[in-house]
Amino acid sequence: MKLTNVRRQIPALNKQVHGKPMVYFDWAATTQMPQCVIDAVTNAMQCRGNVRRSVHSVGHKSTLDIENSRSRVATFIGGKPSEVIWTTGTTHALNLLAHVGGAVLTSGDLVLVSVLEHHSSLLPWVQVAQARGAEIVTVSVDTMGKVCLQEVQRWMDTGRVRVVVCTLVSNVLGTRQPVEEIVEMAHSVGARVVVDAAQGAAHMPIDVEQLGMDALIFGGHKVYGPAGVGVLWANPSWMSLWEPLMLGGGMAMNV
Repeated sequence: MKLTNVRRQIPALNKQVHGKPMVYFDWAATTQMPQCVIDAVTNAMQCRGNVRRSVHSVGHKSTLDIENSRSRVATFIGGKPSEVIWTTGTTHALNLLAHVGGAVLTSGDLVLVSVLEHHSSLLPWVQVAQARGAEIVTVSVDTMGKVCLQEVQRWMDTGRVRVVVCTLVSNVLGTRQPVEEIVEMAHSVGARVVVDAAQGAAHMPIDVEQLGMDALIFGGHKVYGPAGVGVLWANPSWMSLWEPLMLGGGMAMNV
């Protein structure tokens, strides 16, 4: 696709900055939205109903729209719609996961993280580990900018690792991490693997079944979507063990 065609589809790239055509190199931080996405958001805002809480036709359509979106996201990552949880963004998803998934941690357990992790991926686990008497341990990277698998294996051999947190693509180095090998090592000792795909989701195919991780997270604003929406995908075998972090309408049969 020619660059002129790309610019034509994305209104922000037709703006001028300091009197010159806009050149935007910050796509890793946030993407500009194509016109088709802007139109979809605008149409949804112009006439909306309360999702799953209204019996009228507008509410029914809004419910169908959000569930169709859930199905498309599930297809995008090779999962099932029932495994997709909407969040307000990547940071929300990472915090939510740490607090509900971290319930497996007890005193003496280890949470294994790489030195590549974003603060939003690291700090929630630090907080949860401290509260539960667990310990955070870090793994370095090799000369190719990838997580050192030898170090990962050494920690696995201790029998204490319960959760592994790893980025799919480093937001600093841009290196694709050996997630498949990490998953295999972790699952051999019964540990769960959390993958932060904030930087990877827009740049490569993702198949959660093939990769084998237990949870995957990414946000909308890095994949040409609006801000304020994120995705937490989780393996049902792990999700079924979680207690809800927030309680409210739409989740109770009776009170």
